[in-house]
Amino acid sequence: MIGPDETRAATPPSAPRAAAPPRLNGLDTVRFICAAIVVFAHTGQPPLREGIDTSHIAGKLLNGLLSNLWSSAAAVIAFFVISGFVIHYAYAATNRIPSVREYFARRYIRILIPAIAAILLSMTVGLSLSLFEGTILWSVVCELIYYTIYPLLLILRRRVGGWMPLVVVSFILALGVAATDPGQGEYPKYGTHLNWLLGLPCWLMGCWLADAYLKGRLNRFAGWVWPLRGAAWAGMSLCMVLRYHSPVGYPWTLNVFAIVVTLWLAAEVTHYAIHKPPVWLEWTGRWSYSLYLVHKLAAIVYVSLAIPSLGLIFGWLLKFAFILAFSYVFYLICEKPAHQFARWAGARLKPAPRPPAGEPTSA
Repeated sequence: MIGPDETRAATPPSAPRAAAPPRLNGLDTVRFICAAIVVFAHTGQPPLREGIDTSHIAGKLLNGLLSNLWSSAAAVIAFFVISGFVIHYAYAATNRIPSVREYFARRYIRILIPAIAAILLSMTVGLSLSLFEGTILWSVVCELIYYTIYPLLLILRRRVGGWMPLVVVSFILALGVAATDPGQGEYPKYGTHLNWLLGLPCWLMGCWLADAYLKGRLNRFAGWVWPLRGAAWAGMSLCMVLRYHSPVGYPWTLNVFAIVVTLWLAAEVTHYAIHKPPVWLEWTGRWSYSLYLVHKLAAIVYVSLAIPSLGLIFGWLLKFAFILAFSYVFYLICEKPAHQFARWAGARLKPAPRPPAGEPTSA
C-alpha cells in the first residue's frame, strides 16, 4: 500500500543518483486491481450473476464461479508481497539503510496520517475502525510492524546471505500461528500480537523478489504474464472456495497463495519493464491506499444520499464511481499531503552528504 514515489531505490548520500535502479512500472496498476477487489468484496460485487438460471448444472457452476471471484483477504496478501518488494527495492542495491531516522519518519508519516484521518472521518458516520482484527486496518498494523522490524531483518539478511532462509523460517512460524486455532476460517483472527507473524512470509517473499529483480533473475517470467495472471486469479478463487466450502481456512491457504502472487508479480514487473502500463490504471493505483482506507465510509455516505434507483447495472456503476471519487478527494486532501510531509521530514533527517575522499571539508 505504498505510494508510487517509493518505487525508486534510495541511494546513500555519497552515491551518484545514476546508481539508483530504474523506477518500476506496473505496480500501481496491480495496487488498484487489488484495492478494487477489496471494494467489490466489501461494498457489493459487480452484478454478473443476475439472470443466471441455476436450475441447471451449467448455471450452478457459473453462479458458483462468479460468486468466488473477489476475495478481499487474498487481495491483502498481494498487498503484503507488493509492500515487501517496494520497501526492499529502495535499499536492495546496498542492503543497507543510509539513514534509519529518515526511513522511519517517511514510513510512519505516510501510513499513519491517512489512517488516523480515516478513523476520525469514519466515526462521524458511526463506522468503527480500530487497529485490531475485525476491521480493514488489521493489515495496516501488520505493515507498521514490518516497517519497524525491516532494519533488523536487513541485518539478518546480510548475515545469512539472502532472504530465502528468513522466508523458510517465517513459513514455519506462520504454520505455528495457524496451528494455535486450526479450524479458523479467517486470516486476521489471531490477535495483533500474532497476525503480523502469520503474514510475515508474504512480506518477506516481496523482499526476496526485489533482490531477484535487481539481479536480473526474473527476465524469463516476462513471457508468462497472462498465464500467471490467470493462475493468480484462479488461486484467489480456490482459496475462497476452500474457505467457505471446506474445513480449510484462509490461514492455511493464503500463504501458499502468496507464492503464486510472487510469481505473478515477477511476470508483471518484467513485462512492464518493456511494455507501457495502462496510464489510467497507473494513475488510480497512486491513490489505492486511500481507496482501501475509506471505501466503506464512502459506501455509507452514498447510501445516506438516498439516490433513486437507476437499475441494477447503472446503480452499481454509480455507487462504484462515487466510491472512487470520494477516495480520490480523500487522497488529495489527506494522503497526498502526508506523502509530501513525509518527504519533507525525511529530507531534514537525512545526514549531510559526505565529501569524496581527499576533498577538504569546510571549517
